[in-house]
Amino acid sequence: MIVILGGAANNYGVVLGAVLLTGLQTITVESIPSFLLSVTIPGINSNLLDEVLNSLQFLVVGMLLLIVLLWRPDGLLREKPTYAIPKAQLRQMQAGIAGKPSEQRKGGT
Repeated sequence: MIVILGGAANNYGVVLGAVLLTGLQTITVESIPSFLLSVTIPGINSNLLDEVLNSLQFLVVGMLLLIVLLWRPDGLLREKPTYAIPKAQLRQMQAGIAGKPSEQRKGGT
């Protein structure tokens, strides 16, 4: 989940994914249950509430995974493109091809 969330081909993305997932688990495990348990609801069994809160963590993490996969399938930090040829040389080659007549591009003389 960490790698999918942050980005598979980016080390910074993996670190970001780890921080976000750890923070999300901390919120769903500690903050939300303590808030909900402080609110007393008459007629609700505390054991049932504990089970629901434990399931809430998996529900939130699963929803986050689906949202990230739909919104940004490459992760939050995408892989930077790598070029075999420097960008400046690619631009020169592209400009040279664009300036030639179409017959010469097809292999004519």
